[in-house]
Amino acid sequence: MKLNPIIAAISLCIFTTGCGSQLSIHGNSDLNGKPQTVSAIKMSDEMREASQVEECLVELRSGCDQIDTTGEVKADENRVFHVNSLVGGKLAADLVSLGDYVETKQPLATVENLEVLRISANYIHETHRKELEITQAQARLKLALANKTRLEKLFGERIAAEKDCLAAQTQWALEEANLQTAIHEKSHQKAEAKALLAAYGVNVEDIRDDEPIRFSPIVSPRGGFIVKKNITIGDVINSSEPLYVVADLSKVWLDITIFDRDLSVVREGAAVKFRTDSVPQRQFTGKIDYIKPIAQDGRTFVARAIMENAKLRLKPGMFGRVEISRKIDGKEPFVPAAAIQCMNGQNVVFVSSTNGTYRCVPVQLGRRFEDGYFVSGLKSGQHVVTKGSYYVRELLANHSNKVESP
Repeated sequence: MKLNPIIAAISLCIFTTGCGSQLSIHGNSDLNGKPQTVSAIKMSDEMREASQVEECLVELRSGCDQIDTTGEVKADENRVFHVNSLVGGKLAADLVSLGDYVETKQPLATVENLEVLRISANYIHETHRKELEITQAQARLKLALANKTRLEKLFGERIAAEKDCLAAQTQWALEEANLQTAIHEKSHQKAEAKALLAAYGVNVEDIRDDEPIRFSPIVSPRGGFIVKKNITIGDVINSSEPLYVVADLSKVWLDITIFDRDLSVVREGAAVKFRTDSVPQRQFTGKIDYIKPIAQDGRTFVARAIMENAKLRLKPGMFGRVEISRKIDGKEPFVPAAAIQCMNGQNVVFVSSTNGTYRCVPVQLGRRFEDGYFVSGLKSGQHVVTKGSYYVRELLANHSNKVESP
């Protein structure tokens, strides 16, 4: 067998204990219950540096199940808005295109609105009438004031009767009240017209030179993308059909396929990771907040996670891979995947001791999680070889001197 040059060089310097012996490890056995025969080597600091051996500490971690499945990005239906016209009319202008991003209250189209025309024309008419009433009331008040002043003077000179003076004062007060009523009615009329026109997106202050307003804008209720539009300039529209669909994609839904076998272990609040070829080398995270209680096709269920999408990288229709993590009570030894090697059909790791000895320890792999495995056969606090474990395995496989594992 031809050795790797590094392995061959290191093999010349290997120091083993118990030369010529190959003994079974007490307390360690393979899956069939038979004693497992392993080897150990001792390496100097120079040897470890030459073989680039690195170690890590065996930690106890909370056990996790990882369910691998698929998911599809969809628009959050709570953030999808159908924009209608409040009244029927003729479309005068289409101000946006499909796919455009619009702000809240941004005009999308202009409609020839007969209701707005009626309200604005009536406002102009009533405003003129009230202004005439106010002018007349002011004139009557001026005359009443002059008459009151004159009679009060004559009464003081004992020329006019007291009842005439009181009547003049009463008439003056009445005219003052009539003037204030006309002023208040004009103000109320403007407030009413302002509220009615505002419902159609029109400002009463936009009325100029007694010209009634004929058009009203259709505005977006929220910021988002135009994902659908059903209008063309010149169309006669009605209030029952949506003209635009605006989608706020700052948050999106991830609909996750859950197979029947996994339904019992998937819970609301479980963390999910999503990867899609549409956005390579990116991972998106979220949490499941809803599990559909009815299977969508008789065999699979749907779990839904809300995904933050402030940078709008996720778009409805994207399909990709989903990982669902589920925590399990208790903790188990965890080692990186780089520490796992296979010798004679058995998964093993190389445990180090303070004197530079590495012994081969068989392990049983549990669940894979992130970059490693939960294993049985190790204890917390032990050190195992990660980088360089392949070279240690080759040294043991190619060296004839075997020693008993302590």
